[in-house]
This record gives sequence, structure tokens and C-alpha cells, in this order.
Amino acid sequence: MKSYGYLAADRAGANRRGVVLATSERAAVGQLSRQGLLPIRVAEVTQRSRIGGGPSRRDLAVAFRSLAGLVEVGVPLSDAMDATRRVVPPTLAESLLRVATFLEHGHSLVGAFEQGGINLPAGAAGVLLASELSGELGHGLEQTAAVLERGVEMNDRVRQALAYPMVLTATGLFSLVLIVGVVVPRFAQLLKDLGQEPPPATRFLLGAAAALKWAGPLLLLGLTTAAAAAFATTRDPRHAIWIHRSLIRLPSIGSVLHQLASGRAAETLGRQLASGVPLLPAMDGAAAAAGNAEVAARLRRARSIVAEGHSLAGAFAKEAALTVQIIRLTELGEANGRLAETLVRAGALSLADAERRLRTLVGLLEPILILSFALIVGLVATALLQAVYSLRPGGP
Repeated sequence: MKSYGYLAADRAGANRRGVVLATSERAAVGQLSRQGLLPIRVAEVTQRSRIGGGPSRRDLAVAFRSLAGLVEVGVPLSDAMDATRRVVPPTLAESLLRVATFLEHGHSLVGAFEQGGINLPAGAAGVLLASELSGELGHGLEQTAAVLERGVEMNDRVRQALAYPMVLTATGLFSLVLIVGVVVPRFAQLLKDLGQEPPPATRFLLGAAAALKWAGPLLLLGLTTAAAAAFATTRDPRHAIWIHRSLIRLPSIGSVLHQLASGRAAETLGRQLASGVPLLPAMDGAAAAAGNAEVAARLRRARSIVAEGHSLAGAFAKEAALTVQIIRLTELGEANGRLAETLVRAGALSLADAERRLRTLVGLLEPILILSFALIVGLVATALLQAVYSLRPGGP
């Protein structure tokens, strides 16, 4: 089945726009005719997306907040979709139109968003899946909007923390290229005209500049190709688990990534349990919400252990599925009969602490970059001074 956008006239002569699912353009025209519409233009809808995958999280947060507010006051989901399309960017509005069409054809809500070209973040998709399982759609839409908004806030804070290091890096690289590529060669030419040999440090810089000029385009092409290959690899589930496992094992950043995935999974699991979803299906939703293939695999193995009659905390501990702090709080929640509430709280605390640690790691980039560029500039300055001193009588 393909999506076909149409412009058609109804019996009253008014123009109507929409999307239908059909096997071909002719089938789409026939479907519209059977609905009493006169097709004016019918064309297959191609899913337009940008690098990074579909609409921004900010636009999605606005859309879900609108959907949640309308559904909570009793507006049917189809009408809420129609109203929401008017307050979001055109590209997202087209995607929501496709989502509504897939919903009319019996797809689940998460499946309709995926088929409509809207790839929800793992945490948001897990919460939305939980709302479908529990039947509390309005509450689930509101929680999905909250997850998206929290992701937007985290991304904004990380970008703010990265702004100065990025400016520093760009400025430092530009200065080095200017000095090594323009200033030092002119000094070398001046020395050559005077019949003097450039100092060793200056010769080294000239060699480095020549090598960079020759290998620079190849290096840029290689980095671009590697980045594209890495992106494609992470999209393949067969390779994603190996990549995520390797990332989790990295010092410092690995524990932060594990903490982020654990927080999303625990919070989603707690919300599903609070909504009345049985434990085993709720664990499936938590695995989907983790956003990390390795953590999701551990959670699925923990699910099998729970199915055999073991405690949830014991299963988490055996597979090292979540962080130690969350496992301890899970054990406490099981003991006092408040598992759902404890998991939600543990997940929120884990996410907040992971965000704090991430900002700290980003903040360390600034002094590291300053020291690195200071060292490089010092070496370049030494080479320049040697070149200057070599112009003096008796110089090297």
C-alpha cells in the first residue's frame, strides 16, 4: 500500500485535500470516486525528511501537547489530529495527515506514526505504546509530550554548553590554518631569497602544511564517508547492539549513556505499571523506550528471568540491565508494594543526574581545548621566532 495525496471536489463543489492508501494511482482515483469525490489531482506522497530523521523534537512536542489537550477534553483522536495539523509546520502537518490515514486503516498509534514518516524517539515511543496497552490515551499523549519537551530542554542545554567550545575550536583552527598556510610560508620564502636555510621547527611546519594541503581533501572525504557509514550502521539493528555495547564500555561517557537508557526504561516501566499494564508486557515497552540496543537486549533477557518467577530487581541485577541505583530502588519498591511509583521516581532521578554529568563532561571540553590550542600555538610561535631570529646576523 502506498500513500496518495489528492485534491478533489465534493458534491457541493468544495475542494477537499487528503491522503488515501491504495496499491496504485488508478486504485486511489477509484477509491475517491466511490466516496463521491471528483479527483482533480492525485499523486503519490513521498516522505520528505532531513538529516537527523523527520520533524524536530520541538515540533513534535507542540503536536503532542495539542493532541493531549484536545483528547483530554473529549475530542476524538481524528478530530484532534485535524486541529493539530493547523498549528504545526507544513511538513509535519503532511505527516500527521498520513498518520490519520493509517489509523483509519487499523494501524496502532505507534505504528501509524512510523508508517506516516514520524520516527519518535525511543522514550516517547515507549510511553505512547504503554498508553495504547493501558487504554489511557489522553494521559499517554500528555506523558509523550512531556518526554519530548524534556528531550528538547536537554538538547538545548547541551548545545548552550557546546557553543563556546565550538566557537573556540573554529577560531583556533582558522588561526592555525592562517599562520601555517600563509605566514610561515612567507617567512620561508623570505629566508630562501636571502639564501638562508629555514630553522628545523619552521621546516617541520612547512612539511606539515604541505602534507595537509595534499591530504586535506582526502582526509575530509574519508571523515565524511566514515560518518555516513557510522550513521547507516547505527540504523541497522544487527550492528547497533555491538556499537551501543562498545559505547557503554567507554570510560566516563559510557556510564552516562547507560544511566540515560536506564532512566528512560525505568520511568516508562513505572508509568506502564501505574496505568495497569501487566509486568511482562510493560517490560517490553521499557526495552523499546531505552533507546540503547544493548540495554534493550539486557532488559529482554531480564524479562525471561522474571517470567520464570524471579523478582524484578533480581533479574535487573543478574543482567546488569539498569544502573545499581535503580536496581536498589526497584528492590525497595517491591518490598514496600509501591513498585510503579518508585520506578517512575528512580527513572526521573537517573535522567536528571545523567544530564548533570553530561553537562559536566561537556564543560571539560573548554579547558582541554584551551590547553591544546595553547600548546599548538606555542609550537607555531616557536617556529616563527626561530624564523625571525634567523634573519639576524649570526642567527641560526
